[in-house]
Amino acid sequence: MPKLVDHTAAKEKIAVAAWHVLRRGGLKELSVRSIAEEADLPVGTLRYYFPKQAELLLFSMELITQRVRLRLKAVSQNYTPQEKLRYALFQFLPLDLERQLEMEVWLHFISETHNGHMRQVRAETQEAIQGLFSRLLADIRQAYKLDVDVAYEANILHALVDGLTLHYLATPNNKTRQHITDTLDRHLGELYAKGAST
Repeated sequence: MPKLVDHTAAKEKIAVAAWHVLRRGGLKELSVRSIAEEADLPVGTLRYYFPKQAELLLFSMELITQRVRLRLKAVSQNYTPQEKLRYALFQFLPLDLERQLEMEVWLHFISETHNGHMRQVRAETQEAIQGLFSRLLADIRQAYKLDVDVAYEANILHALVDGLTLHYLATPNNKTRQHITDTLDRHLGELYAKGAST
């Protein structure tokens, strides 16, 4: 009986291998051979699934967004609106090794400006994040009767998440994951207090 091959799993394995190569050496080190070695696969297998490097880069980028979406779907329906927002924000921060790898690789991807499909994924992802934060903030405003500007506060949260991520990845010795969570929780506390007092 022929061996069944999980093609999706094989493509994801190759994409994750590309992440690790990209993380270590950047785009300049990303080659068919380096990725094949990292994935412990023949070069021919890599070319079978991804004939062009641009296809692999696009799939690798989309895989990050897919993983984040899966984590977001896992939010407990028992959470309060405030807990749901906090949970969502944490999915975009490097608070464990998996998310740190994703965020480091994502930074490499957003520097890739020659691939039109990747620019499109990047723009769609940014828009989706902004929309998610806006919806969650709108739920909080309604649930707690807070007087907050949803669009404005969604922009602030988006910038805060991006900034905390960049600071942590750029200076990991000076920033800790506890610093990230403390900063975010303080901001959320101030946001809710401001909304309640106006």
